[in-house]
Amino acid sequence: MSLTKVSYSMIQGAPVNILDYGASASSSNNSVAIQAALDTGLDVYVPSGDFVVTDTLTMKTAYQNLFGVGQASKITFNFSSIKAGLVLDENGATNFAEKSRIHDLYLYGSANVLMVIHVKASTTRIYDNRIVNASAVVGHGIYCAALNESTAPFVKSFGHVISNNNIYGNNVTGSVGIVFNERNHPAWVQNNNIGVFDTLIEVAGTEAMIDIKDNYLEPAKNIGVDLNSSNASSKMYNITIQNNYFEECPIAVRLKQGASNCLKIVDNYSYPHTQTSAYGVAPFFWAATTGAAATTASIVENNTIDGHSSLFLLDDEYNSRLASTKNNVLISPSVWATGTYANNAYKIRQFNSYFTKRNVSGVFLGEDTARLESKDAVFSIPIQFEPHQKMWKLETNYAQTGSTGVTIELFKSTSGGITATSLGSATRTTDGLLTITLDNYSAEPNYNYYLTVTYSNTGTSGYIYPFQLYLYE
Repeated sequence: MSLTKVSYSMIQGAPVNILDYGASASSSNNSVAIQAALDTGLDVYVPSGDFVVTDTLTMKTAYQNLFGVGQASKITFNFSSIKAGLVLDENGATNFAEKSRIHDLYLYGSANVLMVIHVKASTTRIYDNRIVNASAVVGHGIYCAALNESTAPFVKSFGHVISNNNIYGNNVTGSVGIVFNERNHPAWVQNNNIGVFDTLIEVAGTEAMIDIKDNYLEPAKNIGVDLNSSNASSKMYNITIQNNYFEECPIAVRLKQGASNCLKIVDNYSYPHTQTSAYGVAPFFWAATTGAAATTASIVENNTIDGHSSLFLLDDEYNSRLASTKNNVLISPSVWATGTYANNAYKIRQFNSYFTKRNVSGVFLGEDTARLESKDAVFSIPIQFEPHQKMWKLETNYAQTGSTGVTIELFKSTSGGITATSLGSATRTTDGLLTITLDNYSAEPNYNYYLTVTYSNTGTSGYIYPFQLYLYE
């Protein structure tokens, strides 16, 4: 009795095997064979072997799976000109690749690969793959972009799940591991290892509900996660960056351009190894130029930072708005915030001398809740803050009416008040800010804290205004 060899294609509805369409690991070009398998619209199986292609492959059918047995199932994209490797195409007319799946494959960009996977379809799943773009050109790993959302046929790119992949590049300037270019919301990026790109993940354009969670991000040439809209009017809503491990990312997260709403950066760990980037800065979170007035305050909480130049670099008026900065841990450095809008990273507690002053000597020429006027007064006010809080600076405005100077000085003393130690002082004889810099000082148990104000008893008089204590916790 003779035996008949059964191929996948002989079983109705079963996946097709690329070998049945002429693909061979010994061939230098399997483009036609693999594309023929994909064009059946059935699920396509890639067996063990390294299958070289010299032209773009396109998935065009809804619910189609392209899969293999893991890293042993390899497709190598080796192009003579720059183009995408594998395209999930949904053009609304002839191609309908929504709900496609790519899994258990090794997709390798060898030469001139613009992006290994170009997603132009909705609700796709890309999981359990090894994806490498080793091209010498500016090439990406996975690039997601809506094809058309404004005119018929309407095509949107949304609902992507990218999980459990190893995605690596060639450290080329401008390259990105995963790009969400325009209207890909919602999307989930979870449990991936991403590294050796200029930027590991970029969210650009109008996006909403992007979850970036539980990823190992290492290394990046410059930025771990870049929220970088193409223009200041684009909106980015409900983006969560949570429980990721950033290593060798000089800048962990950058927010640049666009109107960001409900941005949450929580529960991450970051160790950059170096404070060198192409931008000349290396903070954990950088609010860069140029934001939009519609931006709402971001939440940056419960992150552990070890080795960045600062936790916050706040350079933009709108992107620097922060709703909460509690429970972040600085192993190194000790710098909490820098930049033009560094004050936004702190809680500000106001002390009004009118209510809390203790007059030591001299007289007031005028006093109300807005300011105190004197020429020779010396008085003190108590300063209170909690042991878990750290003080950055103490500040007030001073205005003189005729060459009267003033000195403020912060002291700590034991509960019995027998000894007092100065923590810093500032003096002015002209209008301006009086600032005592405290370098993130933490309260010590069994000490009281108070501020003394001493007018110089020269000239005419001067006005002291309420004090602001800048804290973080």
